[in-house]
Amino acid sequence: MSFNDLERGTYAQSSSPGGPTASRAGAGLAQSDEERQYKRTVQELSRKVFQINASVANIRQLVGQLGTSRDTARLRQDIHNKMEASRELVKATSAELKSLSEFQTNTSEAKRRARRLEQQKLTADFQKVLEQFQNIQRVSAEVTREFVDRAKHA
Repeated sequence: MSFNDLERGTYAQSSSPGGPTASRAGAGLAQSDEERQYKRTVQELSRKVFQINASVANIRQLVGQLGTSRDTARLRQDIHNKMEASRELVKATSAELKSLSEFQTNTSEAKRRARRLEQQKLTADFQKVLEQFQNIQRVSAEVTREFVDRAKHA
């Protein structure tokens, strides 16, 4: 699943092949509930990764204003607040991503394989966004340090 899949809603439309049969109605219902919970978790994780990505883009734009005529205490506070909120979202997403492995048990081999691939894709997307977040944190810290050094000398 990718951000494009999430935006188009194509993931939500996909379903597992074969539904419960009359002879396995109880087991099929449990699998169905488990499958719905899994899909909800994956969609929530995708939404969080997308949110972190949007936040990083917003922070990058704000950091670009540091050291210019638009640089104010309010701008710096906004950057700080957005970074803190993003940090919390990263922590929550990381924990939830780890919990996806719980859905690997009690499923068929084919479903386990598909879920593993989906989990790997989500993990890769998350790691990419996390790297971008860490980079913008470094840039922000460098620009702020330069500003403080210039202010001390002035």
